[in-house]
Amino acid sequence: MPYETYRAYCADNTDEMPLYLFDKHFAAKAPQLLDDFHVPPHFSDDLFAVLGEDARPDYRFGLDAIVRTCR
Repeated sequence: MPYETYRAYCADNTDEMPLYLFDKHFAAKAPQLLDDFHVPPHFSDDLFAVLGEDARPDYRFGLDAIVRTCR
């Protein structure tokens, strides 16, 4: 779904369970956003690091949602 279509969906949406948009590749598309990303201290032990970047499960997402779902 193109992003413009998703934004139009968000603007007119009244669904009880609306769609969320997750982007697991946001770090590659907009690396400057990583400056705002910090791992909380209680999650500092990264056990998946032993797998390497190619084998580890997805762990960072850009998220877009309808405003009323975040209240």
